[in-house]
Amino acid sequence: MSGYRAVIGATASAPSWFGPVLEVATEGTLVLLGMLLVAMCTS
Repeated sequence: MSGYRAVIGATASAPSWFGPVLEVATEGTLVLLGMLLVAMCTS
């Protein structure tokens, strides 16, 4: 529970641009993992 509070506290004090950047990074990670999965299944 304290780890969750630490993350919430860090994001609350982050700059306003941090949210959209984190969102794009998360989506990019999902795309990358999907590409790796497809590459592993097709080889």
